[in-house]
Amino acid sequence: MLAAEWIKIKSVRSTVLTLVFMVVLGVGISALGALAVHAAVSHHRIGPGFDPVARSLGGMLIAQIAIGVLGVLVFSAEVASGTISQTFAAVPKRWHVLLAKVLVYFVIALVASEVVSVASFLVGQAVMHGVVPTTSLTNATAMRAVLGTGLLVAIVGVLALAIGVMIRRTAGAITTFVGEYLVLPLLVTALPSPYSTDIEKFLPFQAAQVMMSSQLVANSLSAWVGLAVVAGYAVIAVVVAGSLLSSRDA
Repeated sequence: MLAAEWIKIKSVRSTVLTLVFMVVLGVGISALGALAVHAAVSHHRIGPGFDPVARSLGGMLIAQIAIGVLGVLVFSAEVASGTISQTFAAVPKRWHVLLAKVLVYFVIALVASEVVSVASFLVGQAVMHGVVPTTSLTNATAMRAVLGTGLLVAIVGVLALAIGVMIRRTAGAITTFVGEYLVLPLLVTALPSPYSTDIEKFLPFQAAQVMMSSQLVANSLSAWVGLAVVAGYAVIAVVVAGSLLSSRDA
């Protein structure tokens, strides 16, 4: 079953396109952010709290959208093409199908996210070298930020896959994922304090920002606790998706 899911995912053109898009967004935006440091330094806009690690990984915040879109397509593309009925006919236990999809997709997303995270960091540090203090992967905090960000992005992708299973339609699932990831934080910030800060720390977007930082972020969970919260969301979403998948017609 795992081999079948691997063949299906890699044979879809959208898989390659979204992964390429992820590389462009992750590395490209991180490089642009690092280039902006040159102008900021010349105008004396770099303060003592500048974080070269977070600046190098800035593109990963948006790259998560690409990996999320791929997660949605893992299931919704089969629904749109009608091949999901054949899959369920071959494997009647739908939970097994879902878990196989989640496992194969998570491995793909993790490898891609870690590669893009490391590349973004290295490119960003190279661009900023000689302009501001930089660091390397030999630094334990930088290593935690880079590898942890890749892991968190992959987990967010699993959350998106579960949303795709629940909603089944590509457009609706992508809209829901983007709304939950990008729009919801904006709505939360509009709430009066302290409600806004109390809720914001539990959102995936905030967890990603904390993970990417090599410094303490005020009014936030720690990096690993934030990642555990997002992983909890993903697990709950997969359980709900599996329950709905078992109770629906193909």
